[in-house]
Amino acid sequence: MIKWWKQYSRYVTIAEKMSKAQGLHRYLRTISRKLVCYKDTKQTLLEGLEQELSVYSSLSYDELCQEIGNPTQVSAQLMENISEQ
Repeated sequence: MIKWWKQYSRYVTIAEKMSKAQGLHRYLRTISRKLVCYKDTKQTLLEGLEQELSVYSSLSYDELCQEIGNPTQVSAQLMENISEQ
């Protein structure tokens, strides 16, 4: 019984880490889909954003939305920055 529980708890820990890592990827992908710009510009913006958000890589998608903001709002801010330049 104890051996089974250790294996299960290890699996749960690994699954939690994977889902949180996927949270940042999902967040960036959602922003990417809402950006209307050239592919090169989009890639540059997303690379910069990914570097800035790497500090939050341990957060899930929902936690990122609470901490940073809705991906729609973030993409709108990025689009404003593009149009100002």
